[in-house]
Amino acid sequence: MRRPLSLVLLALAASLAAPAVPAQTALVNATTAAPLQQAALDAYFYLYPLVSMDLARRQAAAAAATGQPGAAAPNALGTPQDDQTWPHAGMQRVSGWLDLQDGPVVLEMPATEGRQHLVTLYDLWSEAFAVLSKRSAPASAARYAITPPGWNGALPAGMQRLEAPTVHVRLQGLAPGGADAAGWLRALRLTPWQAWHQGSTQSVQLRADPQLDVRTPLRRQLATMPAEAFFTYGAELLRKHPPHAADQPMLASLRRVGILPGRQLAFDKLTLQQQQALRHAQREAPAYLDMPGETAGPLGWVAERDAMGAYGSAYLKRARMARQRPGTELPQEVLSFRLMADAMGQPIDPQGRYVMRFEADALPPGEGFWSLAVFDAAGQPLTHRLGQTSLSDRDPLRYNPDGSLELYLQDIAVADTDRANWLALGPQAATLLMRLYQPAPEALYGRWNPPAVLRVDDDAQPPAQP
Repeated sequence: MRRPLSLVLLALAASLAAPAVPAQTALVNATTAAPLQQAALDAYFYLYPLVSMDLARRQAAAAAATGQPGAAAPNALGTPQDDQTWPHAGMQRVSGWLDLQDGPVVLEMPATEGRQHLVTLYDLWSEAFAVLSKRSAPASAARYAITPPGWNGALPAGMQRLEAPTVHVRLQGLAPGGADAAGWLRALRLTPWQAWHQGSTQSVQLRADPQLDVRTPLRRQLATMPAEAFFTYGAELLRKHPPHAADQPMLASLRRVGILPGRQLAFDKLTLQQQQALRHAQREAPAYLDMPGETAGPLGWVAERDAMGAYGSAYLKRARMARQRPGTELPQEVLSFRLMADAMGQPIDPQGRYVMRFEADALPPGEGFWSLAVFDAAGQPLTHRLGQTSLSDRDPLRYNPDGSLELYLQDIAVADTDRANWLALGPQAATLLMRLYQPAPEALYGRWNPPAVLRVDDDAQPPAQP
């Protein structure tokens, strides 16, 4: 009797030890690597988001079936554990996995009355294909039918169709802030098509998967998954979930290492050279995914404007974000800036004292609000014994008489008159993230950037700005 592919993959992952990586392994240079090795790296980067998303979906459903932490039953909303990283200041995150194999799922959106909110739908490739926000959706209550590929059924009057590229969909949302956020979340509903017609709340029946590891973090599982298991898994997902039309050049590269769209992969039937190239890629590729990818601009900030949320052919960037910050919002909705260095080009010293000054005519521009927050390396909000580790223009900030704004970034407490503008740094190095919600064009297209962060506890002077 033929065993299901999932059991084969699990057996491979359990029985094959990941090859040891030498301590000083050099990254493969894309311009000098052998063509077969380059094709194998391309295959890894291309398939990584697909494997990562599907494994996360299965982990969440398996946890729900057994009542373990991180549970996320299909077609139900909640806040799984993997959504606790890089939280948004003043907004509550909600997420869910949609299973469209038996037909559409109805999304009911409550009225927002003009408040900031965001619901993004991602296909299994980590690409955003629909966004519902203050900018793009009505303020009144609305209903949407999220339909599987090729579904042509009729919809009731007033219900909008959102066609999904894959039969599994990830929903991530940001609920409006304020005291009534809980009520808005309760009114946000997902209902399978047949159950919606019948007026019930029937969901997908859960089945426990005792062979699936739901406790080991997803990132660690992928890093240690043998090449045989990873590429067999990815090829099977590629067979079930058709690639995007623009992926044809990448698919030609995959064929060089024996991965043929629409066909199962028999790893042991590949040539020895193909197997070696794929194993080499499995060892080397994670080092690329852990790299930041961008360099800081002249003011010390990295702007996340290009190919975010909808990546197109930026396969390496898509894989990096799937590993580092899955479910990234489109920059048109949430534009993020990461602080990499101070005004002198030096890393932020958590024991230093800094000032971030916005001139009156250069405050963060946008239709929504902005926030500045401090996170640790794992994306968790820092805590401080005295001060707050996130600031927003919705807070009672103190502006100067000329309309300018100065924020104070430091570990030690500031004077009482400056406390409203104090962003408390932690005792260890951290990541500072600034977010603009519904940014104005000058921010979205690069004419505006956050100001440099000036260290004020020494005699250093910043370089002249161009």
